[in-house]
Amino acid sequence: MEQIMIDRNSRVPIYVQIEKYFLDIINRKEIKPGELFPSETTLSKELEVSRMTIRQAINNLVLNGYLERSRGKGTFVLERNLEKLELPLDKLRNFSREVQKSGKIPKNTVVEFKLVEASEEIAQILKIKKGERVYYMERLRCLGDIPAVLEQTYMRYDLFEDLTEDVIMASKYKYIKEKGYKIKESKREILAEVPLGDVAALLKLKRNEPVLKAKSVTYLIDGTPFEYSEISYNQNKYKFTLVAEYD
Repeated sequence: MEQIMIDRNSRVPIYVQIEKYFLDIINRKEIKPGELFPSETTLSKELEVSRMTIRQAINNLVLNGYLERSRGKGTFVLERNLEKLELPLDKLRNFSREVQKSGKIPKNTVVEFKLVEASEEIAQILKIKKGERVYYMERLRCLGDIPAVLEQTYMRYDLFEDLTEDVIMASKYKYIKEKGYKIKESKREILAEVPLGDVAALLKLKRNEPVLKAKSVTYLIDGTPFEYSEISYNQNKYKFTLVAEYD
C-alpha cells in the first residue's frame, strides 16, 4: 500500500485521515473485493498509530458497507454495487414489470405456501372469523441472484379454494381475474424498520440494516378485503421515487 502522510497538527482527527486513506485504497482496488484487508496490528505498526485509531477508521468503513468482518478470518473488502433499481412508490406491486423495464432479469422463488388459521389480527384485517383457514405465502424476488424483495402474504381461502403454488409462481392477479373477480384498490402503509431474523436472512442483510416495508390490504370491487401483505424491500438494491402531480 502507498504510504500515508498523517498530519498530526491538523484539525482533522487522525482516524478520519486514515479512514480516507483506506477508502482511497479500496476505490482504487489496490485491495480487491473479496480480498483480506490488513490486520489492525499490521496497520498500526505500518502507520505508527494506535490500534484503537485503526479500529475506529475500520469500524466506519464497516458501517458504510466497504468492509466486512468475519469472525476467525479477518476483515474483507466488500463488493459494492452502487447501481440501484428505481422503483416508483405508487407502483410497488409491479416488481417484475419495473425490473424488466430496467433491463434486468427478475427471479421469483416461493419460500413457503401453506394453509394456516387466521390470527385475531389477520381475521380483523380480512373481515373473517379468528381461526378460519387462510393461505400464508412467502415469495422472494431477486434481481438476478441478488435478493431484493420479500413478500409475506395472507389470502382468504374461502374465495380462492383452488389456489396453488404454481399460480403464485405465475400470476396471482391473472388467476384472480380468471376467477371472475375484479380488484378495486390496495391501501398501503409505508415505513422503514429493522427486520427480524428470517427476513434479514432471506434478504442477506447485515445486522440492524433497515428495510422499506409496505403493509397493504387489497380489496375486491365490492369492498371485500381478500389479501394482506407485508413486503420488505432491500434498500441497497432500490431507490424509491414519488411523482407529485399538480392541477
